[in-house]
Amino acid sequence: MDEGFHFAPKWQPPFITELTPEDRCHLNGLAMMDGKPAFVTMLGESDTKEGWRGKHHEKGLIMDVRTNEIVLDNLPMPHSPRVHNGCLYFLLSAVGKLMKYDLATKQLTELSDTRSFIRGLDIFENLLFVGTSTIRQSSRSFADLPISKEMPLAGVKIMDLNSGQELASLSFSDRIHETFDVKIIPGIIRSTIVTVGEEQALQGIMMPNGHNFWTREIVKS
Repeated sequence: MDEGFHFAPKWQPPFITELTPEDRCHLNGLAMMDGKPAFVTMLGESDTKEGWRGKHHEKGLIMDVRTNEIVLDNLPMPHSPRVHNGCLYFLLSAVGKLMKYDLATKQLTELSDTRSFIRGLDIFENLLFVGTSTIRQSSRSFADLPISKEMPLAGVKIMDLNSGQELASLSFSDRIHETFDVKIIPGIIRSTIVTVGEEQALQGIMMPNGHNFWTREIVKS
């Protein structure tokens, strides 16, 4: 965050020559390691406006932001990278597969074929939480995906961290059609989302120096 602007740019893929709102590579995921950015997923190596389109089924890649090294390439829509116990977990959205990459041995393993369009991944203890979505049939980029013949509902699959076996699932039967990310918040009961139009959102201020405060006390009647 930046005090004078919305944010201060810190890094960009080395093949991107200009920071402009053109969605050149569709960078869609970030994995942290030891509290710092480590890996990103993107749908294509392109330096033109929406240049990733048309090849996003097979030209996705994972890059190490610390070295600018391409870790894995020719991937069908990689998404939601997460580092856990020396391994990089990520999703291949176009084919519905959950993957595991050992950072030490460089071994890539398919943990599960979910037969769903998947985005959003979180890890808690020995469980993986994977978001599922319906497929936008009206969108050309989605309708011709390899996974498009499946008709999953939006929701969350809960899977075993080691085996990839599905243990449980939650589906939304109405109104919610897409899941973009999943986050487990341990120890929180009855959490809520504060939207921009609500009074609480106007009262809270967050500063980049870490000094967060409320402009006035929230009084509950």
